[in-house]
Amino acid sequence: QQILFSFSCCFLPVADSLSSTAQSFVPRIFERKPSPARTDALKRTTINFIKAGAVFGSFLAAVMAFIPLVSPLFSLDPAVIAKVNSPALAFAVIFFLYGIICPTEGTMLGQKDLGFLAKTYAVLFFAVPAFMLRLKKVAASGIAVGVKDMWSIIAVYQVVRTTTWTLRLRYLHGKRKKEDEKNSSFGTSTPSSSSPLIPALGIVVPNHDTIAPSIECLDELDDGSETWLENISEMIDTDKTEDLP
Repeated sequence: QQILFSFSCCFLPVADSLSSTAQSFVPRIFERKPSPARTDALKRTTINFIKAGAVFGSFLAAVMAFIPLVSPLFSLDPAVIAKVNSPALAFAVIFFLYGIICPTEGTMLGQKDLGFLAKTYAVLFFAVPAFMLRLKKVAASGIAVGVKDMWSIIAVYQVVRTTTWTLRLRYLHGKRKKEDEKNSSFGTSTPSSSSPLIPALGIVVPNHDTIAPSIECLDELDDGSETWLENISEMIDTDKTEDLP
């Protein structure tokens, strides 16, 4: 058990860097204004991180495949070597899935999906020890239980996490896509420059359609009207507006 635990402590941190990297890159995309481009960027980033995680996981699983070859370096007892080699398949599953768990969990943290993560880990906090204690109870009843059985429970734990995180990310992507479609159906685009009004602000925006008629009216004024306008301008400049009719 100590030999296997040492293997996990040495090699599992290799994939932890993917989680930190995802937590650094994803928030920059997630904090942008909601739009189809943002949704697509988050999807492509998540897929790229999962691909990188699969590469890391494959490397770690390949390393674990060499456990039977290096186990004699840790013990010369054939019984100990046999027990170390017994969970080799479970170790390959654990390490491969861990390469995917790290980037998916980091992506969820980058999207601030903290509530879901907290609730899931709260359930797993009680579920995993419950299975371990059940295994201990089975061993106490006289049934042979070895390290392979314990690490098989850890492998199932990794399967549950991998499945949960990937399904959650898929749900979040679908949710954002629906929100984008809903916003586009309501026509959330800004008013065009040809519109003379902005109802949300109550501001009249002068444009060619509103200014041109005024210019045409001024062009139609006769000489007398132009003189009258000049007199009004002089009275305003000399602060004699009280004399205006």
